[in-house]
Amino acid sequence: MHLKNASAFVVQKFGQLPDRLPDRPILARTAAKLEDLPATETKLDMVDHDKEAAEIAAILRAGDALNQRQVRLAPWCLWDTKPALAHDTSILPRLLKSIEESANARPFRALASSWLTQFRQDLPAGDEIAACLRRLAAKWDNRLSEAHRRFAIFHEVDGPEKLAVEVRRQGRPVTQILQTLGLGAIAANGRYAQAITMALLMQLASGSEPDHLRRLDLVEKHAFNDGKILFDGLRPFVAAAVLQPCLQGAGIAEDVKRQLLQFILAAFRDLRLSPGTWVNIDPDIKDLVVGWLSRESLRQFLDIVDDTAKKYMWRYRRAFWEAVYSFYEDLRVPVEAWVALGDKGARRARTSFGSAASFGRLTQSGKPVQPGHAVLLLKIGDVFIADWSHEGKCNLWLDSRLEDCPKLYQLSYGSDEVDFHTGTGNWETTDRASLIHVGSENYRWQDKIADKLAGRLRHRIPRSRYLVR
Repeated sequence: MHLKNASAFVVQKFGQLPDRLPDRPILARTAAKLEDLPATETKLDMVDHDKEAAEIAAILRAGDALNQRQVRLAPWCLWDTKPALAHDTSILPRLLKSIEESANARPFRALASSWLTQFRQDLPAGDEIAACLRRLAAKWDNRLSEAHRRFAIFHEVDGPEKLAVEVRRQGRPVTQILQTLGLGAIAANGRYAQAITMALLMQLASGSEPDHLRRLDLVEKHAFNDGKILFDGLRPFVAAAVLQPCLQGAGIAEDVKRQLLQFILAAFRDLRLSPGTWVNIDPDIKDLVVGWLSRESLRQFLDIVDDTAKKYMWRYRRAFWEAVYSFYEDLRVPVEAWVALGDKGARRARTSFGSAASFGRLTQSGKPVQPGHAVLLLKIGDVFIADWSHEGKCNLWLDSRLEDCPKLYQLSYGSDEVDFHTGTGNWETTDRASLIHVGSENYRWQDKIADKLAGRLRHRIPRSRYLVR
């Protein structure tokens, strides 16, 4: 009677009931849909995996068979548990055999998820487990098997390299590619994704994309998120991907070089001020960056002083220092540049060169400092030069090991640190010189500095290199 009343109520409220039940129950349809979800297993956090690992190890050592539940849990006890079953070579073959002989694919998916999440080249028993996964991929027909057939995902080297090529082909993030293949969130956020990203960066470093800005875009798109490198350990590979092709000697346009440098400074900070952020970076890449930064400091000084200097005099100064820099750089003599700026120059540098601009501040410690003052600091070989803007002098320490010789890359310089003679006229000794900028049109001071450099560095820049035309 109650059932009849309930049925009448349902018909009254919702309309006529169906004549018969559906061919496939809702539960069965839901189960089928679940089968089509990404074929990765999730580690169950509520399980005491240390306890399970100990029980599995004991059963295998005794020569007994694992039950289905233990076969499914065993892949999560390979590396992170105590005991870690992958480290025990006496039981690992039997464990893998139990997974291979399982009557369903769940242990295969669990093993794949565990291996992909923990992936690294020196993973204990990684080769043996990868070989097992390749055999299981041939046994089962599911999304993992299809992903392996297409991209050899269970080959430690080939898999990441092939997927890196696919990432570039599709132009989509690594995580999206992995999830599309059915590898799920565990693999997408694990070390396998890092390996693919690393392979992509290595391909770029080897010259797979010769266009510098397109290569930079790929690095930023696939190895960064919100301006931060996606994975720990990728820093050397990022630097190589962006800058390694720049070492080949081909000319790079200044605006392109500036964009590469701006990106590198944002990612790694200024090498001259934060050498710790450049640990493990290739030394040749470091030298390249220091050279670019030095060029940028020279340009920064020249552009800023252009605003305030007397034009008739400054064009000679600009021609001379640009020529000196290029001449000794071409001879492979180490050349580094830094700049110390007064208040006006500091504001101009921030406006023109952005927040990444690096320079020292010029403060008064004896000699008066005007807001527009700037000092170019050059180290050429073991000669140190401090050339003041405006009517200031050019100070040379002919041996940078002298006790009072300034150091590059300080954040602040007192005026007396970079100007050791405040009297009139030139002042010279065997190891120091303070020279005024007179006779620019006749190249008097330029020739004198060129002679001083030649006496120390054994190469004299020809006057033809610094003539104003």
